[in-house]
Amino acid sequence: MNVAVLVDFQKADQQTIENLYKRKLLTKSKVHTFVDFTKTAEADIEDMFDEDFYLQLVNAEFVRELSSKIKPKDLASKAPRILVRLEEFF
Repeated sequence: MNVAVLVDFQKADQQTIENLYKRKLLTKSKVHTFVDFTKTAEADIEDMFDEDFYLQLVNAEFVRELSSKIKPKDLASKAPRILVRLEEFF
């Protein structure tokens, strides 16, 4: 069976991913992370979207809770993952 996987990547996950290779469950060529596409240090599926677009989704979801729309400049954190930047904002 030919199987490939696409996984989130955080530094804490690196050993888990390496264990897939060591246990010969998957070969490196069959495992891809969102980092492969975003070229950042860490990435989740949310990071595949343009930041402005993702903030539009967040603003629409939390329209009643927010006093004003969240803008990219409001996310002061330098974390590579948008979810982490949003968590720190909230």
